[in-house]
Amino acid sequence: MISVLRAMSSKGAKKGAAGLARSSNQQLGPITAALLIQAATHTTQAAIDDEKRELITKYGEKLQKKAESEGISVDQLLERMKQQQRQNATHAPQTATATSSTGSKAKESVARRRSSGPFKKPLDEIVKVDLLQNENAEKISEIWNMYFGSKADTLCGVMEAKFYKQLLERGKWYPIFVLPYPRDDGYELFVLQFFGDQVYFTTLLEFQTFKENAPPLLVLSHYNEFSESKGIVLMKGDCADAKRLNASEARTLVYLLQMYYATGGQKKFKLVEEFHNSPTTFDYKALISETESLSLGS
Repeated sequence: MISVLRAMSSKGAKKGAAGLARSSNQQLGPITAALLIQAATHTTQAAIDDEKRELITKYGEKLQKKAESEGISVDQLLERMKQQQRQNATHAPQTATATSSTGSKAKESVARRRSSGPFKKPLDEIVKVDLLQNENAEKISEIWNMYFGSKADTLCGVMEAKFYKQLLERGKWYPIFVLPYPRDDGYELFVLQFFGDQVYFTTLLEFQTFKENAPPLLVLSHYNEFSESKGIVLMKGDCADAKRLNASEARTLVYLLQMYYATGGQKKFKLVEEFHNSPTTFDYKALISETESLSLGS
């Protein structure tokens, strides 16, 4: 991985901003967990429906022939493809290589169309993309980190395209999760949600109050303009309110995101799966235990 994040400051991870609500016994109740999954369902289903229409439009004849040869319907064939893709996302190694399929180009088209959330600024409005194309991956990483490294309330990083592909794929199937952030007197739960190539973070308290309209405290935006030519993806994180979540705390959340969705091993990712598959019986204590094992600092 090429500098996934700039050097993370663990000092202050537990000593967060005083304005944030603290609770040593904050529980993820079954109703809240179910509501989180319900909130994710609409966004995920909309993406799947768009993807299906795109596939049928571009590959309808091939899909029909394939389905007929196997004695099933086109919908059944697409469902099987979807299940296979989900299995690949679940069991892919941390440095998984890109896989190909009949509808890969269609999926990329859908992803591009749906990837820009309301908070994302186009890359060509941030840097001169045409000039960076002349540089190698290491130089682009250096320029990106140098430019944003000095900006307050902003995160930046560069990751390998293979790593981001896995993160994005898993985020597509499991778009919502909760992360326990360590505080002096316990843990505060943050809700994360994937939307295209962005990830939004807000507190559980905000979600319980405003549901899907909860304002994000941190927005991660990923830029894949150099993924094919340079093998890297650029990341930029914006903190909406530094008094409630500062850049150091935000880095810890991004680290936790990567640990549970990609680099932390199957045991941690299994909690993400269980959260979606069995939200009403989700083991909150197991989540805390796994987070404590990371030694985030004091």
